Amino acid sequence: MRRNFALILILISMAGRVTASPAPGDICVENATADPYFFTIDAGDGNRRSGELLPGGMLCLAGAAAKTGVAAAFVDENVLEGCSRLMKSANMARLLRYDGVDRCEWEMVRHE
Repeated sequence: MRRNFALILILISMAGRVTASPAPGDICVENATADPYFFTIDAGDGNRRSGELLPGGMLCLAGAAAKTGVAAAFVDENVLEGCSRLMKSANMARLLRYDGVDRCEWEMVRHE
């Protein structure tokens, strides 16, 4: 029982964290703010991924066939409006600041 509890604590602490670098062709988003936000990545080819990211956390859509995609940030998963950023594959959209709906500062970072 203690071992299961310890494993659960480890998994919870890893939520929204990066353990490896993005692979070539991945479409990624990173939370570079001081607050947790809910993120989505839509590759436009039917592939989509979403999740809450803690500060410093990264979410990637592996090997998307589409050449472009949309990364979006929301206050939480129940909010319909947020900020979005068009992006190309092999790029990461890094959220630097979230000041409200459609008022975000993004940085694009290319990864190989």
